[in-house]
Amino acid sequence: MFQRSLDRIVFRRFTVSASRAMLLAEAEALRLGHATVGVEHLLLGLLAEEEGAAARALGAVGVDLGRARATAEGTLGRGTVTSGDSAYRDDVLDAVERALAEALAAGSDEAAGPEEIDTEHLLLGLVRQAERNQGLMAQAFEAFGTSAAAVRAAVADLAATTDDSATSPPDEPGPDPGLAES
Repeated sequence: MFQRSLDRIVFRRFTVSASRAMLLAEAEALRLGHATVGVEHLLLGLLAEEEGAAARALGAVGVDLGRARATAEGTLGRGTVTSGDSAYRDDVLDAVERALAEALAAGSDEAAGPEEIDTEHLLLGLVRQAERNQGLMAQAFEAFGTSAAAVRAAVADLAATTDDSATSPPDEPGPDPGLAES
């Protein structure tokens, strides 16, 4: 039976960037004084992992870390937890399961490796939640003036841009200006 926790098998599929985003989500929960890590913290962690594709996709639809932090604090308030291990709420575990499904459906990208979960897959896991149940993530996207569909499109655009630059032939060398034709 599948245990609803971040199983080591799934966690080993995370890229370095995705692992860092999860750790940053924990740090965001602690910064807000929350004992558990929820999808709102995962979104903040994805934004804080600036090197990840998720942060670039979210930036493309106008979501930035400062505004997201202010919105999260205003909506969720501050807790009293100051240290300790954070537990993942079921909504995060669901998002990770959906991220794995996204990675498998995409065949994963060649840069990350086969069936690896990267930050864009985690973001798409959050998007799937918003698309399916119109819960907390749908409200969060709406608060940022965007939607699950717009975020999904931004991830697709980013992937297409990355694929184009990775598969374009190198520029043809021009004539050497030091050589004069006779």
